[in-house]
Order: sequence, then C-alpha cells, then structure tokens
Amino acid sequence: MGYRLTVHIDKAPIIKEAKTETKIGIQNTISVRNIPSRAQVEVELTRLREKHTISKGKNPKKMHKYDKELIYVSHEK
Repeated sequence: MGYRLTVHIDKAPIIKEAKTETKIGIQNTISVRNIPSRAQVEVELTRLREKHTISKGKNPKKMHKYDKELIYVSHEK
C-alpha cells in the first residue's frame, strides 16, 4: 500500500494540438502515484515546489482551503 500526491499548480501550461494549434485543455493538476512512504511524499513535494508554484485556495466560502496550498495526500490500494 502506497501514497498518491496530488498538487494543483499556478500558471498551468495550456495543451495545444500540434497540427492546428487549437487549445485542448489546461494541465493544472499533477499527481505522483505509488509513493512507498510518507517521507518519500515530502521528497516528491519538495521536488514539485522547485519546479512549480502551488495554487492556494481562493474561495472564502471554503475556509478549510482558503489561502492554503492545494496539496492532497491519499492512500492507494
């Protein structure tokens, strides 16, 4: 049983189709799966922080997320 780390990022890259240059979507979430230990989760989080800016909650109606980094750690089966 391992962990999965999911992080929402700011300034997400826009994904475009190569031939027509049309916008397909935005990659604003990064997930890292099959992390063996909680200590390794922290290492992966540090690596992601070096490359990306993590989004913060912007909805004042959701106070448990407001102005906090959007980082989720869950157990995998």
